[in-house]
Amino acid sequence: MLDGADGTGDDASPIAFPAKGSPASMTSSSAPTAATGWTLWLDRRVLTVLCLGFASGLPYFLLFSTLSAWLTDVHVSRTTIGLFAMVRTPFTFKPLWAPLIDRLPLPGLTRLLGQRRGWALVTQAALMLTLLAMASSDPAANLYWLAVATVATAFASASQDIVLDALRVELLPDALQAPGAGAYLGGIAWA
Repeated sequence: MLDGADGTGDDASPIAFPAKGSPASMTSSSAPTAATGWTLWLDRRVLTVLCLGFASGLPYFLLFSTLSAWLTDVHVSRTTIGLFAMVRTPFTFKPLWAPLIDRLPLPGLTRLLGQRRGWALVTQAALMLTLLAMASSDPAANLYWLAVATVATAFASASQDIVLDALRVELLPDALQAPGAGAYLGGIAWA
């Protein structure tokens, strides 16, 4: 059996194809199928990861771009807006609580949905609540409440990043890890 699809051995394909007419080439179940090029990106699991990346990117850009514009519009001082940059801190330190999220089962949810999906549901719910708290606050009247809601949103978003990245690795086989990582980052950028 030669490595090349054309029978010359010159092709650098990692899949070994059986020779024409051999018993292995006669059965459809044993014939190797290798997805290449754009077909990898159209895999249902990769498209799912694209959507997960989009969900991960929404709070990120809200915290780091839109929030500054909102605070500027309500005439908050530049010094205070600069202090809101500290909201990046949970993203910096998320490796400290990632092992906890990775190993801590959630009662009921882990049994029902699994470890990753259970945590994904919890972080999504936390994000919804903290984003609602941010939206309901008035920075001109009470900046403290907005600051608390913003830090809570950043913590929930950083936790969601941990969970969704682990879920991406768990969902995709080795052959789809590279397109999956690209789709995840593309989803973040698309947000």
